[in-house]
Amino acid sequence: MRGESIRRIYLDTCAWCRPFDAPSNPRILQESDAVAQILRKVDVWDFEIIGSSVLLAEISMITPKIKEETVLALVRYVANSFADITDDIEKLAAELMKTCAVDAMDALHIAVAIENKAELFITTDDIILNNANCISRYNITVKNPCEV
Repeated sequence: MRGESIRRIYLDTCAWCRPFDAPSNPRILQESDAVAQILRKVDVWDFEIIGSSVLLAEISMITPKIKEETVLALVRYVANSFADITDDIEKLAAELMKTCAVDAMDALHIAVAIENKAELFITTDDIILNNANCISRYNITVKNPCEV
């Protein structure tokens, strides 16, 4: 166990889903492989993954049902901890929506990651990735899985 080198990370819903998306283009294939590599790093104590109630809520909306169940099982198996939404997280999410032009659900994911001291926020969402500089002002780094 490496202990001192464990990095706390948060994957948003689109990153968790990427390995189960139809491989219709090279980007999806590359990101799927990158997510799988990230998840393998949990086993060797390189990463600690934070989950959240907002992640579980968003996963519950996935269709088809088999994809929802598969993603949920993966999250429950791999995530090291789960955070609930607090008043502080809601306030930070509202601020992120205003200052960084992200939608409510994305803002909640990012706020959970920030409040739970994640070093990295991993996403395949281009809107979030395009706002990475703004989000980084909150002491978190936003990356595509291929950049990790």
